[in-house]
Amino acid sequence: MSDPEPANATATESVHLQLNGTKEEDKEGKAENTTRTTIQVLTFVDPSSSELTWMAIGTSKRKFRAFLSFSKAIETSTSISNDEIQTRALSIPDGPTHTAQPIASDDNKGTDEWLSYDDSLELRRKFRDLWKVRRLLTTDTSWIKEHKPTPPSSTAAPTPAKRGSFDDKLLFQVERFEEILQDEREATPSQSLLAWLKENYGEKHTLNLQADRYYGGEFSAEEQLKTLQHFLDWFRSLFPYYYDRCVHCGASMKDDRAKEGTTNDTQDKDDDGDDSGTYLGQMCPSVDELKIGKASRVEVYQCHKCQKVYGFPRFNAAWSIVQTKRGRCGEYSILLYRMLRALGHANTARYVVDWADHVWVELQRQQQSADHSDKDDQAKYGWIHLDPCEAAVDNPLLYQSWGKKATYLIALYAPTEASKDVSSVIEDVTNRYTSDSWDQIGERRQAHGETNSGIQQAIDECTVLLRTKLAYY
Repeated sequence: MSDPEPANATATESVHLQLNGTKEEDKEGKAENTTRTTIQVLTFVDPSSSELTWMAIGTSKRKFRAFLSFSKAIETSTSISNDEIQTRALSIPDGPTHTAQPIASDDNKGTDEWLSYDDSLELRRKFRDLWKVRRLLTTDTSWIKEHKPTPPSSTAAPTPAKRGSFDDKLLFQVERFEEILQDEREATPSQSLLAWLKENYGEKHTLNLQADRYYGGEFSAEEQLKTLQHFLDWFRSLFPYYYDRCVHCGASMKDDRAKEGTTNDTQDKDDDGDDSGTYLGQMCPSVDELKIGKASRVEVYQCHKCQKVYGFPRFNAAWSIVQTKRGRCGEYSILLYRMLRALGHANTARYVVDWADHVWVELQRQQQSADHSDKDDQAKYGWIHLDPCEAAVDNPLLYQSWGKKATYLIALYAPTEASKDVSSVIEDVTNRYTSDSWDQIGERRQAHGETNSGIQQAIDECTVLLRTKLAYY
């Protein structure tokens, strides 16, 4: 099951998030050198204090009012009318542009403001300021991301990566991977995952998974796979996939729809065509959620039964995930990766990211010899696919069977310094998870405006960055 950033829209109030990516031309016929994105922004200003402002990106007024109540803006959201909420459709450039004025066309109908690049940067700063004080609701956290240049490959000034480009996303994933390792470094003795596994999974089962025994020659390749399957079956039973279950009354719209025979397979994305979904958007974590759980964001829901609003913090700290047992593929892949490292697999485990909103883990079939003389023997030293949410072991074509077209899949690796491992810390593993050829994968990438040389350059630059971080890990 994928783990998307939920995205909502409501046709009835015309406040959907429109991604057009259409190139415009100015009055002299000169094309913009960037694409634009149209977003719908809702604004509420506290009538008792004009300095207090709340905003929402890409959601409906009903959901915005529920968020206002949740964030303590007002005693009850029903006291705010739609007329008190300002609605603006903003056309925002994805990068520097020549054009400053809108051109009449079907692509920008309904657009209230056509922002210049400098104005768009100021708007993003406003979004970030409101996010930090928990007064912004958004269906897409890329709008509050502070843009960073890609790592320079030379002494020349670095050029900012285009928002959403391969190098932009790769840099983000490398930084997130570093945070996983940082959480491992900061773990206290009371947060020992190895001790927790021995107590909850059992001494014998845990011992079988520890690297020294797992690779010690006692188990055949088939027995190793069975050992991993037993572990993942147990893992999934203890850490169920979280959809939208209310923390107040226990109701779940997904479960209720299933009972009624109206199951919506995209409920975790919150199909918002009728504005009746439980998902409202995302907001900044609280101080404790940030400090203790290292939460990246909080998904906000409104129960369809009791109507109470509640949050689902997206924790990145392994111990918080263990304690709450609420997560999706993001949380559970972090936890599985950290557990394998605690079991001695730092040199034999990798964290795999699929740009199409999914993550999982890989474990090496056999430990490589110190001289790596036969490291290219994939039958012996290849990687085993491990998906904690699906309890899937060694089934790399699983996602293809779902109809997914593998386009960008990257494995991130953090061996210990003592291992002297010279393997790539960042590897493009897309072809492992599809029966398509590299040529077919390349065609999909070209459709996204990416080239093989550009992708390899981004991998090389981020490899230098990650190796620098690992030097003092």
